[in-house]
Amino acid sequence: MFRWLRSGWLTIWGARPFTVRTPMSVTAAVAALDADRATRWTALGLSSRGAGFRHVTGSVTADGVRLTSRRPGWNNLFSPVLQARFTPLPDGCELTGSFTAPEPARAFTLAWPALTILWSMCALGASGSLVPVAAGFGMAALGIVMATTSALAGRRDEQHLRSWVNHRLRGAA
Repeated sequence: MFRWLRSGWLTIWGARPFTVRTPMSVTAAVAALDADRATRWTALGLSSRGAGFRHVTGSVTADGVRLTSRRPGWNNLFSPVLQARFTPLPDGCELTGSFTAPEPARAFTLAWPALTILWSMCALGASGSLVPVAAGFGMAALGIVMATTSALAGRRDEQHLRSWVNHRLRGAA
């Protein structure tokens, strides 16, 4: 159980590095990533760009990349985000960055347990009963379990995005 919990919390709070070298120039690499990125019209079925079992969305510019991979119809607040930058090299370029949980997910993992425990302590002072304290700690534990499970479910989104970027930058060259 502790391995599962530790793995989930490392997914939320840890940054997992990512680096890809490609013989393409920065401009060509941006075009390769942007060409098959899903748009808001893809989710509505009005565009086939980026269609598939998972949609890669976000922004790709020469200044930086911010991408995420999601399954259509599924919203996971904890889906990892790739934040990276292009570095020009004499023989191409390198995309260097990391996968991290989005900021709202990190805020939830701090706020939910803290607020539920604070609520239970205030209720203890008002009622003098330990029932609200037990309920508050139970709700905090439930929030931790939900966050951990969602973060671990987002690992497949990360694996898809890693392979998607590798294929576009290495395979297209």
